[in-house]
Amino acid sequence: MKKIYSIVCLFFIIITLPLIAQTREEVFNMWKNPMPYLEAIRDGIKNREDTTWKADAKLGDQIRGLAYAINQEIIHAESKDWGNPSPARIQVIQKWGELLEPFTGELLALAMEERDDRYDSSTQARSILDFARPSEAFATEIRNYMSDANPLITIMAANLLYEHRLINEADKNILRQTFASLNSEAQKITFAQDTQKFGISDWNDLLIENAKMILKSKPKSNDPDDVINFYGSALTTAYLLKTKAQELSPLLDELVVYMEKNCPEYINHAKSARDSVLGLTASNLESELAANGSGPLLLKIGNLPQQKEQADQSRSDLSLVRPERRNPSAISKSSDVAAKEKAPWSSGNVVIVSFIAFLVVTFLAWLKLRKPKSIY
Repeated sequence: MKKIYSIVCLFFIIITLPLIAQTREEVFNMWKNPMPYLEAIRDGIKNREDTTWKADAKLGDQIRGLAYAINQEIIHAESKDWGNPSPARIQVIQKWGELLEPFTGELLALAMEERDDRYDSSTQARSILDFARPSEAFATEIRNYMSDANPLITIMAANLLYEHRLINEADKNILRQTFASLNSEAQKITFAQDTQKFGISDWNDLLIENAKMILKSKPKSNDPDDVINFYGSALTTAYLLKTKAQELSPLLDELVVYMEKNCPEYINHAKSARDSVLGLTASNLESELAANGSGPLLLKIGNLPQQKEQADQSRSDLSLVRPERRNPSAISKSSDVAAKEKAPWSSGNVVIVSFIAFLVVTFLAWLKLRKPKSIY
């Protein structure tokens, strides 16, 4: 099996090298001149009235490709880690936010469209909006999609506001109104779980009581997939509420014993949930990070102590050594030069390694298709 695995991986790498090189060139072109790509995406959105699968796939690929290029340039800006963005990384984030600003209206309309089945282009439009500029004008555009008439779209809009640190108490009140309009208990549980990240604790008691009811019951069969699906919602509540749901600890202890006997392959989910309500997991201390690389979502850009320190040092360096870079156009030109100088090696390697890693992971996943999958 190891020999077969090695041969297949080597085969994939050899036949995809031309594709990698082409992708790398496209990424650099998007960094240098993104407007043709943005205009093409806008045209694709305008021409979606009679959507075919092929046309939507093309548009989805265009948006996905640009989102990948944006992500790569953000990563390319050297920084300590994803939670501590340097001034250089913040500059790249702001650059793309400004470039996307004229297109957010069309992208939002595509991302928030109401359909029974989500098109790939809609999913990709929502993804690229993570890189939009967090302005009040953008927040107003998003809020146009929030109402109690469509809970799913409202949650999507709220998540986007949260992702840009723009969600406020008025938005949370709309979520409360939406919750009140839900008919089924299952919908209310899911909605209450989805809104936990926004700091809404109104429905914690409901979630805890629902989790207790589930944990005190038994699934219809001891099939591993049936077991994990049956207890999934209770485990999700434990993960989300953490120490606020500490009273679930005894029932989670019992679940660990039960799963150890009936489905040991999933026992780590029960143990992690139990540790979470006891405050013993690292996730209890971690802050959620912004998808665009701007740091913890509970802090605004520029408010992180290390960013202020770095920014002060940067301003000092600029005033002593490179006063001409205070000009925004000079900064832009300097960035372009840096990208050209580093692109053939450092960024190219990032693209190549990322692509090869994707192939390896995909193949490993294929090897494990016969094994039951976790819901987490």
